[in-house]
Amino acid sequence: MKIYKYEVNAGIVKAPILQVLDVQMQDGRPVMWALIDENALQRTVEFAIYWTGQEINREVLKEFEYFKTLQDEVGLVWHVFIKR
Repeated sequence: MKIYKYEVNAGIVKAPILQVLDVQMQDGRPVMWALIDENALQRTVEFAIYWTGQEINREVLKEFEYFKTLQDEVGLVWHVFIKR
């Protein structure tokens, strides 16, 4: 097992992920750290990320669970949800 870092800008990460450890801002972009097993099957982790004040589709969020809130260096606040 290892810990890998993935960018989550695109909203989808495909990797042999065992557990999502954290999501934080790094160099102005949201990144995820995950515990992986290189011998395991690929798993798809989907993210929905919204800024404070941004309109959110209630139907989309029915499939997602709140994970955490991030703040970037210019003061934007991002709210991260992960698909169940």
